[in-house]
Amino acid sequence: MKLLYVLIFLIGANDNSQRVHQYNFVSDVQNSIYYIFKGVNFPYTRVGFVTYNYVATVNADLNKFKSPSALSQGVYNSYNLDNISPEKTSFLGTGLTTAGDILTVQGSADGRVNNPKVIIVYASVLNGTGFVDPLLVANTLKSAGITIITIPLDTDHNGVIQKQLVSIASPGFAFDYLNPIYSDPVRNALRDVNCFCPPGWTQRRESYNNETRKFISCFQFIGAPTSWNTAKQGCRNLWPDNSYLAMENEPSKQDYIQGAVRNNSAFQQTPLQYHIGLNMMQGNWIWDQPYGLPRKILNWDDWMPNYPVVSSSMTAVMNVQNSTSSGWQNIDPIKVSAGYVCEAVACSVNNFCDANWNTKKQT
Repeated sequence: MKLLYVLIFLIGANDNSQRVHQYNFVSDVQNSIYYIFKGVNFPYTRVGFVTYNYVATVNADLNKFKSPSALSQGVYNSYNLDNISPEKTSFLGTGLTTAGDILTVQGSADGRVNNPKVIIVYASVLNGTGFVDPLLVANTLKSAGITIITIPLDTDHNGVIQKQLVSIASPGFAFDYLNPIYSDPVRNALRDVNCFCPPGWTQRRESYNNETRKFISCFQFIGAPTSWNTAKQGCRNLWPDNSYLAMENEPSKQDYIQGAVRNNSAFQQTPLQYHIGLNMMQGNWIWDQPYGLPRKILNWDDWMPNYPVVSSSMTAVMNVQNSTSSGWQNIDPIKVSAGYVCEAVACSVNNFCDANWNTKKQT
């Protein structure tokens, strides 16, 4: 599994360290980390970890581990039954702050400023107010683009810590319990994090109102009316070699785009309308693509009644939404003005984005 950046963040002290011993949480955390990172390709991934109680300790920065086995051994050496802290005060905020500092400095070095940054939190208790308030620190980190994944250590067996960590975690990334062997949910979350869009672009979700699942498409929504030809060139200029007029090539994707446009005040035309990337070429309806990539032929459609109109000049398409119906109309690419939607392939380990957002396909 290829990842880009992850910082492991371990619990160092607990409200009752004896219960951590009794219920095998130390060995469970060790095993959990082993299985999460088993098979991870460390030339792509850099992992460090922090333990914390009243203060935070950097056990390993992002430059230390060169393999999954070295990571596992490092975790075992620094977090085991012999050296678990007897300190009863555990401030998650101190650990989060230290983890965020490491990611901000080391995580952006060597041209990797755009690589995703993640903190995995193992916690049994939430304490701290003021500058160590864990919610305040977590919200600051998340607003800076750092993803937080939480895994509870429920030493009280009452489910309270699970509920508390939901507010700490990024949306959809608060897990209900620690499973030391079954790591797929966390690994899937890390794969999601490795798919992301540049600033100014919106990543497609399951639906406009559902933020839990991400797709490999990024969008920009431009409400200023212009011709289809101008919109096409405008999209290609936004993110050279990667962006194009959007494809509404399946229903759920169209639903997402329509929802985003309806909720964007920049689209003022009545009825609501916007250009999409469908156009006629050599007798076939095809979707726009970046320069050099093969164009995709239409295989699903949403034409409005009596469309498409057979015309040598109406070779472009826009989506029109009125009070009674919605769908596609073919139009003149020069004479008809509307807002438009641009699409691009999200950054990922397969579509690497450098510090300047230039993309490079990876194998």
